[in-house]
Amino acid sequence: MPAPLLRSRSSWAPPAGKLGYGSFDFDFKYASDCLWIVGLDGSDLSFRALRLAAFLMNPKGVLKGQRDNLVAVTVLKDGEAEESKAHLLNEAKVELLKCGVMDYNVQTKAIQLPAGWEVGDALVYFANHAGLGTPSKCHFVLGAQGIDKSDGAEKMARLGSIAEQCLAKVKVPITIVKSSWGTSEGEKDLFGRPIRAGRDGNPKSGLHIVCCVDGTPTGDAAFDLATSFTREGDTLTAVHVTGFLIKKTQLCEAKYGPECAKVCESRKLRACEFVKVPPASGSSISGALVEASRECDVLVMGSVELANIKKRHVLGSVAMGIAKNSDSHMCVVKNFAH
Repeated sequence: MPAPLLRSRSSWAPPAGKLGYGSFDFDFKYASDCLWIVGLDGSDLSFRALRLAAFLMNPKGVLKGQRDNLVAVTVLKDGEAEESKAHLLNEAKVELLKCGVMDYNVQTKAIQLPAGWEVGDALVYFANHAGLGTPSKCHFVLGAQGIDKSDGAEKMARLGSIAEQCLAKVKVPITIVKSSWGTSEGEKDLFGRPIRAGRDGNPKSGLHIVCCVDGTPTGDAAFDLATSFTREGDTLTAVHVTGFLIKKTQLCEAKYGPECAKVCESRKLRACEFVKVPPASGSSISGALVEASRECDVLVMGSVELANIKKRHVLGSVAMGIAKNSDSHMCVVKNFAH
């Protein structure tokens, strides 16, 4: 199994037999304000992840000093040659170009799986180390679906084992892409180009992004990230589950009510509001949030794993409960800076 992942920016070096320096060689035209990493396995869902990353990133803000770059990464299993994935990686570049991401904003990587590693190990390691030594932030995106063999028969699982492992161990913000709504190939315009649209397929409606807020620094970071995802015409809803600490609810309302009004005006959103959601009788926090986000496109929330060093590879129970039960794409913000 991989050695413990290092957090130091200046002293990291790959252990013997692990992912080498070449895996992290990027040659972008512009420095990254945020480096987006998308895991590809050739499935329709992984290309949906690629499209969602393209629609959330900001590759065109050069005049504002904002430049997001993207790395599409695939893992080579034992016996696979890099040439076997060349077609997949070329298709990824073409898809991103159709989505408006320029070729100079894109890099592709085929990572050879070290002996004894699983695919999830390589993806976790790559995501946690890709931004080390650079000033860029990172964001990891991959498909959530997998195969469930628990009852002896193979069937599709809403949250696959690789996605679950990455949710728990990836230290940067991570978005898992669901296939529960929309078409697997995505909505297209008259020229066959993917369009940025939500569930109804209407680009004029924008995306509906829901962010869970609780007054904690992690919740604040989740709100900031959710705001950065929005574009003109989108809808952003800050959701707070009530019924636990009345004072915390009051503080959240006092903070996010005015903040939502500012965001709505500055980013020209269709709507941006703070909403209090009481949990239904017998419902958990995760159940209330799943219900509140049922019709949204992307759910953004913070997770408190890593607060206890003994639980550093355990995702918070609320976040995991939502990941397993929500039909919306889900972004989890971790509780420490990368």
